[in-house]
Parts: sequence; C-alpha cells; structure tokens
Amino acid sequence: MTRSGFVAAIWLGVSLSAVGCGGTEVSSETEALASAEQAMDCRDCGGPGNEPEDPVDPPPPPPPCPSVLPEPADRWSIECKYKGGSLPRCAYAIPAEVCTSWQNNARFHNLVTDDGLAYLREAHLCPSVMDYGRWANDWHIASVCPEGCFEASTRIMSIGSEGQLLWMAAEALSVESVLASLSSEASLDAPLFNPRSIENMTKGPEEQSLYVFVLDQGQTLKVTQNHGMLLADGRMVKASDVTKKDSFVGVDGSHLKVKDILRETTSKDVYNFRVDSSEVSEHIIAAEGVLVGDLAWQGELSHELGSINLRK
Repeated sequence: MTRSGFVAAIWLGVSLSAVGCGGTEVSSETEALASAEQAMDCRDCGGPGNEPEDPVDPPPPPPPCPSVLPEPADRWSIECKYKGGSLPRCAYAIPAEVCTSWQNNARFHNLVTDDGLAYLREAHLCPSVMDYGRWANDWHIASVCPEGCFEASTRIMSIGSEGQLLWMAAEALSVESVLASLSSEASLDAPLFNPRSIENMTKGPEEQSLYVFVLDQGQTLKVTQNHGMLLADGRMVKASDVTKKDSFVGVDGSHLKVKDILRETTSKDVYNFRVDSSEVSEHIIAAEGVLVGDLAWQGELSHELGSINLRK
C-alpha cells in the first residue's frame, strides 16, 4: 500500500466510526440540534446532571390557638385567642389608668411575656388577674377586656352567601359571617358599603345598664356605655357621651335625631365585632339602620374618640 492509500484508509475508518459504528447516525445539522435538545430535556435519565429535582415541601400549616392561655402568654397566644373570640370577657368597663395597672400586674406575676404585654397595650386589652388561693402566688388571668357592645337581639347589617343584604341578630353572627362596613371612598351623606370578614369578635355578660337610644324615626338601639357612636357631625364618641341634642347617621345618609336615652339591664351576653381592615373609616358598620363603630373603636382607635371627624 502506498502512503496516500494508508492515509485514505485511516480517514475512512475514523469517518465510519463516527457516523455508523456504535453511534447514532446524524444526517443533518437540524437533527443534531434536535438530538442535543432532547438530551438537555432528559430529567429521568439518571446520568450526571440529569437527576430529578427534589419536590418542594409545602409550608406547614399555622399551629392552632392554645386551648388555654399559656403562662406566661406571648404575643402570638394572646392575639390568636383574642382574634378568635375565645378570650373570656370582662363584664364591666375598665378606665384607662386601671387597665394599665392590670397590664403591669400581669407582667409582674409573669403571666405575660414582654411581647405579650406590648400586644395588650397595642390592642387596649385589660387582663383581670386573680389569686385563686389554692397555694402561694396562685395568680392567673381570669378575664380580658374590651367589653362587648351590642345587645343580643340587635340587628347588624351583614352579607349573605349569595351577596344579599341581611339584618342578622348579633347573637346569630360568628367569625365566619361577613359584615357590611363603610367604604373608605364613601361620604357620610351618601354611604357605600363593602363586604368585610370578621377579624375577631367578643361576647360576654354585661353588669352595667345598657344605653337605649330611641330615635325620631322609631328605631331603638341598645349598646354598652363605651360603644363608639357616630354623630351626624362626623365625630365618633362613646355611647355615654351622647346627649338628646345629638343626631346619628342612617345607612342612607339621613340624620336620625336622638329622641330619648334610657337605661336597661340585660341578662344575656352582649356582642361586638371587628372587621378586617386597616382603614379607619371602614371600621364603621350598621346596627338597626344606624352607622356605628366596630370593636376597633374600643381598642386601637379608642384614643381617637371625640377627635376624628369622619365626615367627607
């Protein structure tokens, strides 16, 4: 064999090995690219770099609220119990200075943590601490304010499952109910309402007499003394500060003059609700056709009573 024939044989052998001996024949550039893409898409081939991706575990569900308040109670435990409506309720009004003393007392007896104390102050909750006397230093939280506000049969404007407007007795509502709250875009002259879920609710006995407002159009509204009442001039005030010279705002924007103010006791629980919103004006709901404050006005908005003008 000549030298040129030897070189040709080597070239032919290499070419045959590349395209026809032990490999996949690639007849065109397009097929070569397709083969490469298929190799890149292979997730289950088992080769290096092609191992299947590990599935991502879903986040764990939030833990349930504790059945009883732990001692010391941290922020999460108190907030969870409060917003779930399962904290025992005080049966009478607590002055602000007394509430602060109660909060400090709970911390002194190590019944709440530092962040638990901070939440009590943010939410204006007053823990009633008692010595049960079974042994030395048998201190525990017996109840927590704020107090409820609506008499049990008071009709609250709510939204049904099909979007229909309902007037439901306070005692028939639950945290699964949806209330109608004032829209932040509305004016008091032409109220508009949005459906709002109930963030938390409270209920319990009331030792002090209710305030019974008799209005000039025939409505009667019964609330506890600290309930937030919206006046026609746009101020939110406590029920105990309302006079016969005042007027409320109806759900249609009309002014409802206070004709008489009576006092009445009740043997039933009283109720209140806090809608889920960060807007001040949206913490206004309707009871017996009258615009009133929700539970936020006895908590984080209580310091604004008498000072905020909500009229637009």
